Amino acid sequence: MEQFPEQEQEIKLRDYYRIILRHIKLIGIIFVLVMVATIYYTARAPRIYESNGKILLELNKQTDLFFSTGGFGRNDLNNQMEVIKSPSVMESAVEKLKRNQEAENFPILSLDNPSSILAKNIDVSAEREVDIIDISFKSTNPNEAQAAVNAVMDSYQDESLKYTRAEVTSVREFLEKQLDVTSKKLAISEEDLRAYKIAHEVFALTEETKEMITNMVEFEAQLSSAQTELQIVEKKLAYLKDELIKIDEALGEEMASISSPVSEQLRQKLIENESQLAILLTKKGYTENHPQLVSLRTEIDNIKRQMKSEIAKILEVNKYSFNPLDRRQQLFTDIISTEVEFQTATAKVSGLETVVEEYSVRMSGLPDAELELARLERSKAINEQIYSMLITRYEEAKISEEGKLSNIRIINSATSPLAPVSPKVKMNILIGILLGLGLGVGAAFLLESLNTKITNLSDVERYVKLPILGTIPDIP
Repeated sequence: MEQFPEQEQEIKLRDYYRIILRHIKLIGIIFVLVMVATIYYTARAPRIYESNGKILLELNKQTDLFFSTGGFGRNDLNNQMEVIKSPSVMESAVEKLKRNQEAENFPILSLDNPSSILAKNIDVSAEREVDIIDISFKSTNPNEAQAAVNAVMDSYQDESLKYTRAEVTSVREFLEKQLDVTSKKLAISEEDLRAYKIAHEVFALTEETKEMITNMVEFEAQLSSAQTELQIVEKKLAYLKDELIKIDEALGEEMASISSPVSEQLRQKLIENESQLAILLTKKGYTENHPQLVSLRTEIDNIKRQMKSEIAKILEVNKYSFNPLDRRQQLFTDIISTEVEFQTATAKVSGLETVVEEYSVRMSGLPDAELELARLERSKAINEQIYSMLITRYEEAKISEEGKLSNIRIINSATSPLAPVSPKVKMNILIGILLGLGLGVGAAFLLESLNTKITNLSDVERYVKLPILGTIPDIP
């Protein structure tokens, strides 16, 4: 009795084996059909190639970019992944793809709105515990997969560099325009002077007039330089405030005007001192080490420090109500410094304008012929100095612009994949084998369950529900 379950189990296994043998042809046919379908699908399926690249977000470079200055957390990396998929980066990447030598063979470029398609199909992910972003793309063309990843990485790097250089680029473009305007003015002043000398046969000025023109030209050049500096600082201040507005609109509105009674008094005092300093510099006997000049410069430096402190206090009132991030804190510091630069430049311009106005009054007392010649000589000389100054500033701006580096470094450029990632031939064959055998055996057991014929002793017991006492062999 104890061995009965084992015998019963043995009988069942033999029954299963007999069922499989009885329907082996059916199982074989189904298996072959499934394998043929699997092989056909695998052979006909388009070959998909995948290429990938890696980008490192570096923390050790002092650039502004889109990042906070306090490091890259998970949220920062997520933000950057969204930036990579932004329309500006995608459109730039598509333009790079169009310039590729094999562009005509790239399927994505034949579609409508390829930048949107690229954004949907480009895969961007961040590696754990490191500031590295993986970028991958799949395509039926291996060269397109490689080109798409490289185009996206290059476009992202270009976009970040453009953002980093935005401030100095605006200065460089401003100086470029000023150079063009000044160059034309210089050419006109040179031609006017030449024409006047020929027409009036006047070629020389008195020594006194020459000295006055020399001094006036010097101060007008300083004034022009100060005005240029003021415009540059204005652009820088506007840029910084605009960045602050982007980070926090509410705080940006409060920063639109930085003023207080104390700061206004300091500004007026600075204007007076700058004006007085400019006047003293025109007088004979006042060298750089003259006690009065040294005292004035010391007072001007003290006023600047007081202004910086006062502006910082104004900012401090609202500084913590928004729980500022590191980037915002850096903007605060930059705005304070730039605001002092702006007010200093304004004071300097005001002081120099006073001095130049005095020289203009003195020149108006010259005889008409000499006055006109003096004005033409002055115009030519000042345009020359301004042009020379702008050239110097322009070259400095270009060097500064080139010196701005991106936080983005491509550490692994995409390469053309040698083998497709899809279809997976080995996996498909394995699935086909398992599916073919499973369907075949399942069909065999299904047919067996539908068969009502008595073929063995088990069938007899199941149908008559009586024990079998013995069997009579079939003897022909």
